[in-house]
Amino acid sequence: MLSRLLLLAFFLLAGNLHAVDDKDLPPDEFTVKRFLISLAAKDEKALREICVFNESLAALWSGTPPRKEKLAEIVDAIRREPIKWLAAGDSFRLNNAELTVTDAMIGDKKRIATLHLHDFSFPIFIRKTPRNEWKVDPSIVITLTLDRLRKEEKAHRKNFTLSLDGKDTPFNLGEEVEVTLADGRKMKARIQQNLFQNHEDAEIRLLYPRELDLNVIRDKDPDQNRDCTVYRFSGALSANFMVQIHRLSKLEEVRKDISDAFVENNRTGAWYLDRDIFHDCKIDGPTGILAGKRIGATKNPQSKLPEKIEELYFWETGDGRVICLYGTWNYQDSSACRDWFAALAKGIEIKAAPKVATQAAVPEKKP
Repeated sequence: MLSRLLLLAFFLLAGNLHAVDDKDLPPDEFTVKRFLISLAAKDEKALREICVFNESLAALWSGTPPRKEKLAEIVDAIRREPIKWLAAGDSFRLNNAELTVTDAMIGDKKRIATLHLHDFSFPIFIRKTPRNEWKVDPSIVITLTLDRLRKEEKAHRKNFTLSLDGKDTPFNLGEEVEVTLADGRKMKARIQQNLFQNHEDAEIRLLYPRELDLNVIRDKDPDQNRDCTVYRFSGALSANFMVQIHRLSKLEEVRKDISDAFVENNRTGAWYLDRDIFHDCKIDGPTGILAGKRIGATKNPQSKLPEKIEELYFWETGDGRVICLYGTWNYQDSSACRDWFAALAKGIEIKAAPKVATQAAVPEKKP
């Protein structure tokens, strides 16, 4: 029975700092700590008494207060933590910015307090009223609270609506929702966003990231003995990828022609290349690990890092076709673009060469 009474007394004292520290703390420190405890407990009455008027003051007691056990821990931490009063020249952080205290911000009737507590790491501005009472100016705390509430609301906001059997159900991607149909039956539904897109034609299947757009070009010139289909990907960031299917060509011919063309294009565009133009690189492709070449180019000859990356890979299909996989991106986008390029390389499936239909010869009719 005695332990229950002691526990009850502890909670009562934790919820009412007047009963504990009124005689022990200076008025300014008492105001700061009472404010923090009232803020933690979301005590509307106490906050109205402690704070100067603010139209958005209700934000400070919005939401659900912590459980009694948790609140007791918070109160104990606030009571034990010493207050640091900021002086002119001191700095404090607010919204990821570092601000400096000026002489105009403090004085005999206004002070700024901070406590080294994770949940209360903001500055607390207090000022003395004409009635010689210390009150908290809650403007900064209200701004921080409203910002946190907006982020929480956005995190829990439903961005989509499922319309089924005449009923609308709000939901988010990946969330499982239960819908009651008109006949009383219940069903569960979940919608996932595809991370990849698909393309398929007579020669190829492609699985590529949804951040990219695809354009297909057929380059055929019998006079130049050239027959090639180009699958060009572009879109997010600086990504620019190509998959080329070459017919009527040999592997080494394609490798040399394309490699030389890209070197020439870089030099024409006033790009500076490394002394050793090509560097070895690898990628996990449709047939296993592919060995390729990487080009690093920059507009500044003094730079030690490239501004642009290009990678080239070549392989044969075994039925007379040569595949070229090409990718380029800005160095600063390397992390995302290289991941997309790797996903594209892994998602290439070359089909068997389509058979070309031939028309049977028709015998001439004799007159």
